[in-house]
Amino acid sequence: MKKTLVSIIIPVFGRIEFFKLTLESIKMQTYSNWECIIVDDGSEKEELEIIKALISQDSRISLLLRPEHKRKGANACRNIGIERAKGDFLVFLDSDDVLASFCLEDRLKTIEKFPSRDFYVFNMAYLNNPDVLVNKYHNSKQENYLAQFLSNSPAWPITSLLVSNNVKVTFDEGLKRFQDVDYSIKLILGRLQYHLFKDITPDCYYRVTEDSLSRVNNKGFIKKVVKSYCRLLNNVFKYGDNFLTKDELRKSVKRGYIDVFKTFILPHKKWMLFLSMLRVSFKFNILDFYSYYNLLMIMIYQSIGVQNVKGIGYHRISKIIRN
Repeated sequence: MKKTLVSIIIPVFGRIEFFKLTLESIKMQTYSNWECIIVDDGSEKEELEIIKALISQDSRISLLLRPEHKRKGANACRNIGIERAKGDFLVFLDSDDVLASFCLEDRLKTIEKFPSRDFYVFNMAYLNNPDVLVNKYHNSKQENYLAQFLSNSPAWPITSLLVSNNVKVTFDEGLKRFQDVDYSIKLILGRLQYHLFKDITPDCYYRVTEDSLSRVNNKGFIKKVVKSYCRLLNNVFKYGDNFLTKDELRKSVKRGYIDVFKTFILPHKKWMLFLSMLRVSFKFNILDFYSYYNLLMIMIYQSIGVQNVKGIGYHRISKIIRN
């Protein structure tokens, strides 16, 4: 009987010290029938030599270089990995994620009771706090998982997924952020069959670094987030226009839109990025006139520093970002 092959796809760009631990966690798997496809996104020559040395003793691991004609970024690397994957199932890792040693073995055993699904969702925890899940399950209905992604509260990261290689869904190579969100929205809107294991022990871990905590205030990072969010909205309405006629899902898009506004636009008073978001909102009728007016006035009050002045109505109009 043919033994199931799992393809593990990892885009890598620098950060070799973290990547060594990621690779070690793969080599330590109790299930041995896997292949690991590393796709380099332009690391330095010295870093590539280190990667080659790390994988030289294991024929299951291959290193690919992103061709120069391909767009730079993790998504392009993931798509290259998908094209080359020979496995029955796909697992996506970032270069600083870590797998529990039992991850692949337990996933394959667990899905035996639920055959013929297109993808499966497992639990991921934080590496520095393994009792806390990265996954967020607000509701039990599948449609509500879609609502979570639309409202910028992702139900699961892509590392949680075990995806059949028969699924023909790829990553948007133009997205710099919201990559997991876009991919999972496409899976859900594709009417694919899936099973989610909510009460299972986490089998993979997300690393929180000082860089990931500090970049929230970085101008370049903020611009990348907002531009990517605008692209994500264009994608969402292209993928799921029929789904988005439902009032609840449109409300979810609105919640996500306001969350990005108050997290990235408002604290830094980014007017040009605010205008970019407004253009997308006008295009898809995301907000009503009252909401447009309130967000505009909030931006004006914050920009001139009068939000704490009594009697100008700031508390009333700011309800939209407090709800």
